[in-house]
Amino acid sequence: MGKYNCRKTFRWLLREKGINLRERLEKIVLQRGFINSIMELQHGDCRLQHNFNGTFCDLEDFGRYPWYRDLVTYTSEEIVTPSVSELPALLAHYFVHRWAYLSPQPPVTRQNAADAAFQKLEEIEAGQNPERLNKLIREEIGISIFADFLVGCLAGMIEEDIIINGARKKPSREYLDRLLPHYPNYSLEKLQSSRMKHIQKLYSLLTSPDAGYFFQHCSNQEQVMDYFFQMGQLLNDLGLTKIERLVELEPLSKGSQYRFFFAQGLDRGRESYGDKKSA
Repeated sequence: MGKYNCRKTFRWLLREKGINLRERLEKIVLQRGFINSIMELQHGDCRLQHNFNGTFCDLEDFGRYPWYRDLVTYTSEEIVTPSVSELPALLAHYFVHRWAYLSPQPPVTRQNAADAAFQKLEEIEAGQNPERLNKLIREEIGISIFADFLVGCLAGMIEEDIIINGARKKPSREYLDRLLPHYPNYSLEKLQSSRMKHIQKLYSLLTSPDAGYFFQHCSNQEQVMDYFFQMGQLLNDLGLTKIERLVELEPLSKGSQYRFFFAQGLDRGRESYGDKKSA
């Protein structure tokens, strides 16, 4: 297999498909910078295969990353990828636990915060009103902080899917021998197409009425939505996905089953996190 030539690829795409990949990627990267992220110490390559008897190993990538990095990489393999329809509720649970255990002086005790999330887990999974979880996010943590975290996670998942998809297109025998035993019902073809299908499911969420509540409270709403639009359009133009309703990536105002996470109310926490934010 010949060495990948970036310039030849760019020229071929421009000549054969009329796609100026460099220009479009530059715009996507620019808009990506408007997603507010807190930089924190993370494992850096937090994956299932690096979990040895409950302890994470392989720490050569340990360093400062966006606060959702480890969550995104850990859930990037099919065996641990959560259902897209459950993502907002699951991320809300994760975020409440994260806040409870990292906050040095939380408004409520750490144990109470964790208990509140656990007690509502069954209700949220059943589609019922997550009142207590909503109250913690709305009154104690801050709606905008959670919204920034959520859109950052979704962007990170899309980007990780693209990376994994590329790695699986021409896999080595060693890679397949290590990977396929974990997926007894997967053919190589299914494994190679799974991450692009996951991106399409993520975009089904992003273009649904629910998405209006994600974007309504995040920072830099217009630029963040344009990032997802530009990324989806490029994936479609390259023939990697068939994402529908991209035009609907615009602010929506009603009809979301997740409205409780973003109910109007106090937005505490923005000031305490402000000095940690970086685009």
